[in-house]
Amino acid sequence: MIRDAVVNQIISKARAIGRLTLLETEAKEICIQLGIPVPEFALARTEKEATEFASKLGYPVVLKIVSCDVSHKSEAGGVLVGLQDHKSVEKGYKQIIANTLAYKSEAKISGIMVQHMAPAGTELIIGATKDAQFGHALMFGIGGTAVELMKDVAFRVTPIDHASAADMIREIKTYPLLKGYRNSPRIDEGAIESILVRLSELLTKFPEIVEVDMNPTIGYVNGASVVDTRIVLEGKRNLVPSKTVIQDSSSEAIRLFFEPKSVAVVGASKDPDKMGHIITRHLIEAGFKGSIFPVNPKAEDLLGLRTFRSVSDIPNQIDLVIVVVPAPFVADLLRECVRKNVRSVIVISGGFREIGKEGEERENVMKEILQTSGMRLVGPNVQGIDNPYVGLSMWMLIKKQGPIGIISQGGSVGGTIEDWAEKENIGISKFFPLGNAIDVNETDVLSFYGDDSQTKVIAMNLEGVRNGCEFMRVARKVSMKKPILLLKGGKTHAGQKAAISHTKSIAGSDAIFRAACRQSGVMIVDTMEELYDASKALAFLPTPKGRGVLIITSSGGVGILAADAAEERGLNLPQPSNEALKQLSEILQPQCVLSNPFDLTTEAMKTRTYQQVIEKNACDPNIHAFLPIFADPIHDAAEAIISSTKITDKPIIVCYSGGAQFEEVEKVKMQSAGIPVFPTPERAVAALHALVKRHEFNATRRG
Repeated sequence: MIRDAVVNQIISKARAIGRLTLLETEAKEICIQLGIPVPEFALARTEKEATEFASKLGYPVVLKIVSCDVSHKSEAGGVLVGLQDHKSVEKGYKQIIANTLAYKSEAKISGIMVQHMAPAGTELIIGATKDAQFGHALMFGIGGTAVELMKDVAFRVTPIDHASAADMIREIKTYPLLKGYRNSPRIDEGAIESILVRLSELLTKFPEIVEVDMNPTIGYVNGASVVDTRIVLEGKRNLVPSKTVIQDSSSEAIRLFFEPKSVAVVGASKDPDKMGHIITRHLIEAGFKGSIFPVNPKAEDLLGLRTFRSVSDIPNQIDLVIVVVPAPFVADLLRECVRKNVRSVIVISGGFREIGKEGEERENVMKEILQTSGMRLVGPNVQGIDNPYVGLSMWMLIKKQGPIGIISQGGSVGGTIEDWAEKENIGISKFFPLGNAIDVNETDVLSFYGDDSQTKVIAMNLEGVRNGCEFMRVARKVSMKKPILLLKGGKTHAGQKAAISHTKSIAGSDAIFRAACRQSGVMIVDTMEELYDASKALAFLPTPKGRGVLIITSSGGVGILAADAAEERGLNLPQPSNEALKQLSEILQPQCVLSNPFDLTTEAMKTRTYQQVIEKNACDPNIHAFLPIFADPIHDAAEAIISSTKITDKPIIVCYSGGAQFEEVEKVKMQSAGIPVFPTPERAVAALHALVKRHEFNATRRG
């Protein structure tokens, strides 16, 4: 296309002379080629040209210095606005030249841009930056102090379409202002959508662009205009793609880590405090269904099993080797595994890149071995994999089979989740810690979990991903089949230097990461408790068909807390119908508060009253979920809730708090029946909110 050729010519010309920041006139010419509206402008190289252009464009006008040596035009005194006549333009031209040379005497000045002054409107900011993990990300927000102080912006990873652009605009907290709040004018959202989509197309066609700032962009009732534009190019083009070795990432290749028929533990020890001993013992006690081969050259047997001097001495085929030897010996052991035709290895040992350069060099050697052999490796510096369905348990003794598949950057967060699930009789399907992840990574395992029939919900704890685009592709596919929850570490950026670009300074990796997850159907959570609670809810409960919830409680205090939490998360508290209230008033004592929250007071001790309230409201189209709260030592709570699940297909989210000796008993009964229980009203509401978001995601997908 001619337009693409013009853009390419502008970029190539700048790169040819080593200039990475385009002149504003060049950036605006690119906008014109894209069909992005900008104020009329011209480049003047003399005072006479400036006045002539100003007359043609029409007053008032803006003058701006055009120099590849001046990034901060305002700081250099290189901008004058609102000039109304010939004399002010002439004087302004001289003033800007003098100011610029005073600011930077060696500055190369290309001229002065004369621009028609855009009419007043709603100041917006549109931009883009190139993220190391996900590539180009667009940013949108209200400009001025709103973006600088509140960072009220939305991000999307490119490419985007008009629907994504519209969703992006509506995501910011100050969106009501754009709709025409009180006396403020409504902006033309379609015009902003078009700018975002066309900018996305530019970045897709010209990946060498690393930053774009369209700040300010002015939104009007009809149309929009990009007043200032800044485009930055990357320093070097990687013309020759780096050589990569494609490892087998198929489900079968990953399956051996979770379902091996034979396991060798290299570094198995008689010392009960050492990892080699603990892993071997856990495999035995968890009832591993395959063969276990301890490897220890100094022992003849271990825990009733015959030991072997080396992997090579084992006469059988080995599906999985677990390595628990000091880091300096790992590379030689991997070479031995290659000779033995081992396909999968887990390196528990530490002492690699986490300790510095020496450890990093060890990892590089390991990578070379893997690249030439096709063998797959988990770790190093990892806790070990658990799969209770085959008795595979390494770090913690996990036996309870359940529906939650865990992927964890570090072992501690994921280990805590599986420990909670074990203690609460919820169970997990699989647990996979990533460690240093020099080979098998989060996307490989996510893909495997997507096809795993035992995994109903996926709980992830990540600090980042290796390949953002591939992660998004797989997550989109998997999220269509089952919920993905993600707790991200590394949200803050303390000490980050301020960048020239507004977009780049605001676009921390966490903001773009969250945007990528949103686009991929991944649900972000903020705490470990929320990760676990949402996983429980999504694994066992149906999703509600709306945001209306009826709170039923034995205590007004916890009912208020639940109501507050519901409102904060955008849930509704519809009042029960007149017919339901009439029927309940006939069977309940007068001290009950027949509202929402529905406070049963002392009647709550008769647990059938919970069931009665649910039954009378089960068909209410405005009530989409029930939140019964047992805030006292109430006996037979489980019986009432289990019976209630037979009355309605709407989700019943149970909170049991302050139940003393009855709480644990009733909790075990309910969770054994597949009814998750939450310890506080706030956590119960957060779990319900996860169910609502999953329903809304499914509805959007169907739409």
